[in-house]
Amino acid sequence: MKIFKSNGKDWVISITHGTIERIKLVTDFDMTKLFGDELNQLNRLFNDPLLLIKVLWCSLQEYTDDVAQRAAFCDSIRGEALELAAKALIEDYIDFFPNRRQQEIWREMVAKLWHIVDQVQDQQSQALASITANSLESAIASAASSESTPAATP
Repeated sequence: MKIFKSNGKDWVISITHGTIERIKLVTDFDMTKLFGDELNQLNRLFNDPLLLIKVLWCSLQEYTDDVAQRAAFCDSIRGEALELAAKALIEDYIDFFPNRRQQEIWREMVAKLWHIVDQVQDQQSQALASITANSLESAIASAASSESTPAATP
C-alpha cells in the first residue's frame, strides 16, 4: 500500500486483484497491460488526467460507490498532488507482482522514464527562456512579410 496526500487528507492506494478488476470494469483501462505494448497504456494513463483520477479513485483502499465521496476526491486532486498520487499508484502496482526481479526492472524503468520526462521539461523550459520580445517580434514580422509576398506560380 502507498499513501499520498491531497488537501490535507491521506489517501491509501491498495492494488489487489479486486482493484485491478474494478479499474477495468469502471474505467475500461487494463492495468495488466501498463508496462506492455511499448508503454502505450502508461502513456495513455499519464496523458489523460481524467482517466488517471478515475483509476486512482478505483485504487483507493477506502473505495466506495458513494457519488458524493467520489466527487469530493476527484475535485480535490490536482497539480502536484496528482503527480504524487500517480507515482504512488505505479509503485503500488509494481509491488503487487510476486517476482522481485521483475519489480526491480520495472522500478528502474520507471525511474529512467521520470528522468527522461525531467530532461524534456528542462529543454522546454530552456527553449522558452531563450525567447525574447525582440526575437518574437522578428519572427512575427518575418512571417507577416512572407505572407504578403506573392507566391511564385509555375
